Formats: sequence, structure tokens, C-alpha cells
Amino acid sequence: MTENPETPEGEREESAPTEETPEEAPGNPSREGLSNPDQLAAQVAELTARLAEAEPILKAHADAEEAAKTDLQRATDRADAAERKAAELARSALLRTLADETGLPVEAMTRIQGATEDEMRADATALAALLGARPKLKTRPAPVAGGGGGVPDDGASVDPRKLAAAIRRLRKY
Repeated sequence: MTENPETPEGEREESAPTEETPEEAPGNPSREGLSNPDQLAAQVAELTARLAEAEPILKAHADAEEAAKTDLQRATDRADAAERKAAELARSALLRTLADETGLPVEAMTRIQGATEDEMRADATALAALLGARPKLKTRPAPVAGGGGGVPDDGASVDPRKLAAAIRRLRKY
């Protein structure tokens, strides 16, 4: 800043007018009296009315922008939306797979984070360890030995003659 010989030292000369702060700008409610509930209610009502007046203007502007788009821009927008939807579905499927593999409940799927499959898998494994989840096994249970064919299994050794008699009774020739 250059000093003006006509102004005393330490005083500044203001060359530009000061800008109004948003609170002092015309049309904005002042901050005075904000503790009065009646004034607050009046200000809320005024702002709600102003918003209601602006909504049709904003809608008309959005409609005008949409009408100004070319067919190519519209097709590009639809393709972008389809890609976002496909990515969302792929992520959802991966989250379900990870939840099944790690034994996490379905409710915990939203807590799995990561940008790549490896990051998500590591996060799911860590979350499962914290929750003490066990992976769901996709095998059939082992069959219980004995007890089949209507022959009671009392734990004693099987007599072949009694077994043959039981089989003959069950046969229907």
C-alpha cells in the first residue's frame, strides 16, 4: 500500500465500498431477535413462501435445460444412468457373496467398504472376525449310520438271520 501524504500515518484510505455480508444483505432476515419464537416463526413462514415462489421457476429452468439437450446428450445420460445401475447391482451381488462366504449377517453387508473386490474381501473378513461370524458351509450333513429300513438299532450286533427276515417282510412281491 502506498502512503498518501495528505492522510495521517496509521489511517487507511478506503477506495472501494465495503461489501455487505449475507446477513446484512437486503431481503435476508436480520439476526436480531432470533431468540423470540414469534419472530422465528414469522421468518420461517416468509422463507417458506419465498421458496414456494421459486420452485416453479427452478422447475421451468430444469425443463428448459432438458429440452435444449440433443438426442445424443439424452442417450449419453441414459447410458450413464444404466452404467451406474449396473455397477450398483454388481456391488450388491458381490456384497451378498462376501457375506455368505464370511458368515456375516445380511444386515452387516452395508458396513463392508472398499473400492476393489480385494479391499472389500479384506474388510468383510476383518468384520467377520470382529463379530465372530462363521462361514456358512455349503455341504450336506453326513448321514447318520444305522436306523434305516425299519429295523430297530439297539446298538447290539446285527444278526444276519433277523436282518434277512426283516427284509423279506418289507418286500412286496
